[in-house]
Amino acid sequence: MRDVRAFLSTAISAFLLLLLVTKLAVAADGGGISLSQTRLVFMATDKAQTLTVKNSDKQTYLIQSRVQRALDDMASAPFIITPPLFTLGADSRQALRILPQETAGLPADRESLFTSRY
Repeated sequence: MRDVRAFLSTAISAFLLLLLVTKLAVAADGGGISLSQTRLVFMATDKAQTLTVKNSDKQTYLIQSRVQRALDDMASAPFIITPPLFTLGADSRQALRILPQETAGLPADRESLFTSRY
């Protein structure tokens, strides 16, 4: 009987600990940071595109943004984002401008895909 109680006590404690860790992970994952759109189409004639970052959380975040060629490739892309580093206060927004640098090397007969990292 004592072994059953010890087992149940340990099982309940482990379950509550798992529940607490899951709750903290979900709260941290939300983050409160969102983008105005998830895809930008940059035409060859465009001079710039604008993307808005929104913080709906009560914390201030430091945001670093960049454009790269692929998700796992850290090579630079022919675009820059301004500002590249900024703080985003609680319940605030920041407009980011994406500007072309050297697009002459891009193929003219098909699309090129780049990703942005924040």
